[in-house]
Amino acid sequence: MPDTQALYARHRHPAGAFLRLGSGVQPDACLTVEAALASLVEIASRPSFGSSVSPGQDDVLAYALALMHLRDSAHAAGRARLTLACDALSVTVARLLDRSTQVHCEQCEALKHFVAHAQAMLRLPAEHTGLVRTH
Repeated sequence: MPDTQALYARHRHPAGAFLRLGSGVQPDACLTVEAALASLVEIASRPSFGSSVSPGQDDVLAYALALMHLRDSAHAAGRARLTLACDALSVTVARLLDRSTQVHCEQCEALKHFVAHAQAMLRLPAEHTGLVRTH
């Protein structure tokens, strides 16, 4: 009788392997991604994210929450590339939240550029986002 480790080893994926996400994505999941992205667009287009004004901690927190919602929605919709991009940006947003000083304009531009890139990623066909690298 095989032990538990042998049973789990058969179903685990080796580190660095590519996994194909399931194609059973519900249409509601795609609509949720679009709604989450629209929320992020609305936050990034606030006057506080303009070139002359620095956003406060409340604006950065609103951006962070919208980014988390977009990431969760993208993951549920099988949009791996968008999910990984949200993960990468979340580190930067977390650093902005940790700072007690105001955010610089260059950082605001980076947050606004991400919104444009996320919109472009959403327009890509789903088959371009179906592979995820493990560990």
